[in-house]
Amino acid sequence: MLARGRDRSKALTAATPRGGRRVEPREPGRAKMGAMSEPVSLIGREPELDAFVRAVEGGARLLTITGPGGVGKSRLVTAGLARLAEAQRDVIAIAHARLGEDRTIEALVDHVVDALGGKGARKQDLTRLFARHAPLLLVLDPFDRFVALAGELTRWLAAVPELALVVVSRQRLSIPEEVTLEIAPIADEDTAIALFASFAARHRPGFRLDERDRATVSAIVRRLDGLPLAIELAASRMAVMSPAALLHRLSNRFDVLRRGGAGDARHRTLEASIAWSVELLEPAARDVLAAASVFRGGFTAEAAERVLEGERRDEGAPILDILQSLRERSLLGLSEPRASLEVRLALDQSVRAFVEPSLDPRRRDALEDRHASHYVSWAEASAARASGREASRARQAIAEERENLLAVVERILGRPNVSSRSADRALRALVVLAPILLREGSLELTRDHLERGLSVARGSGADPRLLARAHLLRAELELRGGADERGERVERDLAEALTLAHHSNERSVEGRALLFLARLGAARAEPRARVEEALDRAALLAREADDDALASAALSTRGGILYRSGDLEGARLLFDEGLARARRANDRPGEIAFARRLGLVALARLELEPARALLEGASKLAQEDEDRRAWLTTLVPLALTLALLSRGQDRFGPAIRLLEEALAGASELSLANVESSARALLGVLHAARGQRGEARLLLGEALASDDPTRLPDLDVLALLTLARIEAEANRREAAKRLVVQATARARGLADGALVALLGDDPLALDSPHRSPLVALLLLVPASAISLDSVPPPSHASASLVIGPDALWFRVSEAPRVDLSRRKPLRLILEHLAALERGAHADWSALLEAGWPGERMRPDAGAHRVRVAISTLRKMGLRDVLRTEESGYRLDPAYAVRRSA
Repeated sequence: MLARGRDRSKALTAATPRGGRRVEPREPGRAKMGAMSEPVSLIGREPELDAFVRAVEGGARLLTITGPGGVGKSRLVTAGLARLAEAQRDVIAIAHARLGEDRTIEALVDHVVDALGGKGARKQDLTRLFARHAPLLLVLDPFDRFVALAGELTRWLAAVPELALVVVSRQRLSIPEEVTLEIAPIADEDTAIALFASFAARHRPGFRLDERDRATVSAIVRRLDGLPLAIELAASRMAVMSPAALLHRLSNRFDVLRRGGAGDARHRTLEASIAWSVELLEPAARDVLAAASVFRGGFTAEAAERVLEGERRDEGAPILDILQSLRERSLLGLSEPRASLEVRLALDQSVRAFVEPSLDPRRRDALEDRHASHYVSWAEASAARASGREASRARQAIAEERENLLAVVERILGRPNVSSRSADRALRALVVLAPILLREGSLELTRDHLERGLSVARGSGADPRLLARAHLLRAELELRGGADERGERVERDLAEALTLAHHSNERSVEGRALLFLARLGAARAEPRARVEEALDRAALLAREADDDALASAALSTRGGILYRSGDLEGARLLFDEGLARARRANDRPGEIAFARRLGLVALARLELEPARALLEGASKLAQEDEDRRAWLTTLVPLALTLALLSRGQDRFGPAIRLLEEALAGASELSLANVESSARALLGVLHAARGQRGEARLLLGEALASDDPTRLPDLDVLALLTLARIEAEANRREAAKRLVVQATARARGLADGALVALLGDDPLALDSPHRSPLVALLLLVPASAISLDSVPPPSHASASLVIGPDALWFRVSEAPRVDLSRRKPLRLILEHLAALERGAHADWSALLEAGWPGERMRPDAGAHRVRVAISTLRKMGLRDVLRTEESGYRLDPAYAVRRSA
C-alpha cells in the first residue's frame, strides 16, 4: 500500500492541508502525522518488527497486531511506525489514534478525527478526512473494546482505496480484509534475561547480572512466561530488593507486579492487564477459562473436551467453539508439540493465577478428579504402545504430558488424607511417568513421590500388580541414585516386587525383578549358578509374556555380567544379537544401549576405530531420540577412545571437550558415576598435557567423591596418575606412597591389566600389559624411577577389631561402628569371628545364630540372612565379608582381634 517515488511524494504534498503543513494532534500524547518520535528499542523483537514492516510495505490494508495483554504490541507498533516513517519520509502520512474505553461508534470516530486534526468533523465527513490525507496509514490502539464495530473498518477501506489500517487488539477481528500478526511472549530465555536486566538498570543504575543472580533471574522469567510487561514490572522491583527476594515474593505475583504513578491503567499492574481481557468475555467463556486452569503445561482440545465438558451445567456453545474464542482473544496460547501434529493449547501462569481463585472448592475437586481420570487412563494406554516401532512416539507423547501427570501425582499425594483409590491413581501415573523423569535426572522428585505413594498404599488394598511395579521402581531409583548395591532396602524392594508379581501373574515385572537380582548377585560374587538361574527364569518369562523389551534387557544383563567377568567375546555375541533385535523392532533405546555396549567391548579390546564408530553412532541416536541421559553415558567411553586415537594430537582437545560436556550434564542429571568417571579421565588427560596443577585438582576431586557406584579401577588409575606426576617432579617418596595406596585398593579390579601392572613397575614407560585405562595412563610422562623398594601388598595392617559381645567393630584404622542396637547383626558377626580362619558358614547356620529358635520358610530365612550380610557390608565390612559357593566367611587376609 505504501507509495514510493517522486510521483507519490507529490501526490501526498498536494493532499496535505494548508500548503503542506503537517497535521498536529489536538491533545498531548497523540502521535504526529508524517513524523514519529525516536524509534523504540525492543530487545529480541527484530523478527516481529521485520514482519510488521514487510506486511505494511507488502500492501496489507488491514493489519491486526494481536497477542496477550502486556506482550508489547503497542511498543512494537510504535517502533515499526518509526522505522516506516524513516524509510518512507514524505511519502505517506501516519496517524496514531489512541482509543479510550467507550464502545460506541461515536467515540471511535471522535478518537480518529482527533488524531487526524479534523476538529468538528462528523461521521459522514470521515471518508473526506481520510481522502484529504491519503495515502494514509492509521493506527487504532487499543481496539479491544471496539471489535463489534469491525464492520465499520470494512466500509472505511472500501470508501478510501489509499487508506490502510493497523489495529492493535488482543482479539482478532475475523473480517475478510484482515491480515494478522500475532506477537507471542519471549520464548528464548537468554533474551528474556537480557530484557529483565535492561529494565532493572533503569530503576537501579549500574545494575549488572552476575553468574550467581543469573540463575535466579532465569527462574523469574520462566515463572513470568516471558511476558514483557510482567518482566518489566518485576525488574522495577530491583530498586528495592534482590533477585532472590523477588523470586520468593512471586508466590503473590499480583501484589508484586504493579507500579504507581500515571499512565495506561491497563499496564499499571499485571492484574489489571489480565482483567482488561477477562472482563470482555461472555460468562460461558469466562467459566471455561477458569476451568482450564486445572491443566498444566499445555493440553489438547480433545483433552479439554473430555475434562471440561462433563462439569458444564448449561447447554451453551460447545467447548471447542469456546476454546477457539479464547484463542482468538489471546487468552490461550500455543505450546509446540513434539510427538504429534496435535495443536497444544497453553494457559499463561499469570492468567491461571488470575482465574483459578474463581473456582469454588467443590467444582475444583470435580475438575481435578476428571483431569486425573483422563490422564492416567490415557498415559497407561500410551505406555502399552511404548515398544517396537511406536515406542519413540509413545514416549514423546507421555513426555509432552509430563506436567499434567505430575499434577495428578502432586495433587493427590499433597492432600492430608488420601484414600486408597486416590493413592492407586497417583501410583499409576507415577509408574508411567517414571521413565521420563529418570531420563531427565529427576531422581529425588520421583523418589519423594514414590515414598509418599507407597506409604499411603501399603495395607490399603491397592492393586498388587501396581505395588509390584512401584517396589521395582523404588529399587531402580536406589541403584541409579548411587545406593550401595548390597543395600538392605534394595533387596527388600526387589523381593517384595518379585513376590507380588509372581502371585498376580505379572510376568514382565517378575522378570525385571529377577534381572536386578541377577545383577546384584554378580556384583556380590554370588555363585554363578544362582545368577544364571535368575537370568534363565527372566528370559523364560519374557517369552511367556511376549515382552521384547524384557528379552532385550535379559540379553543385556547377561552380556554385562560376561563383560565384567572378562569374557569379552561372549559379551560381544550377546550384544550383537541384542542390537540386531532392537533394529528389527525399531527399538531406539535398545539400539542405543546395545551399540554403546558393543563400543565398550571394542574399547576393552583396544579396537579403537570400531569402538569410535559404535560409540559415535550411539551418541547420535541418543541425541536424535532426545535421550540426554543415554547420550551422556556414551560421552566418557567415546572421549577415552578419542584420546587413545589422538595419542596427543591436538593435545587431546576433542576428548577433553567431550569430558567437560559430560561432567556438566552429569551434574545436572545427578549421574554420579558419569560425573566421577569424567572427572578422573579429565585429570589423566591434563596430566598427559603436562598441566599438573589442573590434573591434581581433578584427580583429588575424583578420589574424594562419595559416589559408591564408581569403579575401583578409576580410583587406582587416579592414584597411579598422581604417582607418575610426583615421579616426574622427582618426588620419589610421594610417588611410592601413592603406589602403595593404589595397590591396597586393587582388590576386586575388573581391569586385569591394571592388576598386572601393579605387579610390575607401575611407572614403567613401556608396559607389556594393555587395556584402555593402562594405555591412557602410559600417555602420562613419568621419570624412570625404580620402585623396587615399594613393599608388596600386605595385609599386616588389615584387621577386624571386634568389641565385647560385638557391640562394635572397627576395620583397621577406620572409626568404630556401633552394633549395640542391632542384636541379630552382632550375633552373626560373633558367629563368623568364632569360626576357624578361612572357614565358612551357610545361611541356615547364620539364621540360627542371628535369630535363635525362630522358624521360618527356607526362602524367607535365606533372604533374611542375605539382608543382614548386606547391611554389615554397607556398615563397613564390604571388603571383609566374602560370599562363597558354600556360604559366607571373613576374609583370612584380615586378622580378627578382640578388644576389651
